[in-house]
Amino acid sequence: MLRAEWNQAHRVTASLRTAAETGAYATVWSVLEAALPHLLRAPVVRGAGPLLALGVDCASRCAAKGRSPRSRPSRRAPHRATW
Repeated sequence: MLRAEWNQAHRVTASLRTAAETGAYATVWSVLEAALPHLLRAPVVRGAGPLLALGVDCASRCAAKGRSPRSRPSRRAPHRATW
């Protein structure tokens, strides 16, 4: 939904923030854990920054551990300095 209608991102963020503020950090994190990899894929959805910040807050408050199974390491070669 947000990829097609990026202007709705602020409404989704506000709703999820309200849910988190009631103590549902783990629930909101589970939603964002699934959504963020898709929203941060190129081209990044406008308004994804506040959702990412909310995800960080929720993950830290519910003590989420490990890496999301949906995230993938970068396929780019590591940068090597040329001196």
